[in-house]
Amino acid sequence: MSEELINSYWGVNLESKVISQSSTTLTVLMPGIGYTLDRPLLDYSKKLALELGYDVLALEYGFQIARKNLLIEKELQHLIKESICIFKSALKNNYTKIVFISKSIGTIVHTLLCDEISGYEVKHIYLTPIDDTLGVGIKENSLVISGTNDPLINIESIEK
Repeated sequence: MSEELINSYWGVNLESKVISQSSTTLTVLMPGIGYTLDRPLLDYSKKLALELGYDVLALEYGFQIARKNLLIEKELQHLIKESICIFKSALKNNYTKIVFISKSIGTIVHTLLCDEISGYEVKHIYLTPIDDTLGVGIKENSLVISGTNDPLINIESIEK
């Protein structure tokens, strides 16, 4: 497990923790605001990635560690900046393939992390993206799972 400390806007230290199995594939898990890494969709995704022999980077956001609320309009850019730092630190290993699995607000982070890289084979899984995710874009050849009763995405966004 490799670790590098990053000072967070929320007054805590963040770690770039990669569960390493010496794989050339990195799975990156990005939670939602209230949907943390230990919840079923992300926990099972982590277990499956490890079972497949992949390395895993499970992002935990500064506001979650500090047990604070995220003020999206004011603080989202801090969350994104910190996530990019953690992600880039994890890329110091020799990966050729990256699998992104994101949930809710993590789907915004997911797309922006993809914009930071090139030269990798990339797979995308978006779990319940939100309206703002469409503003930053959803990558081609993605698996997108959403529902019509999700209050964070409207029917027009689902149809797009």
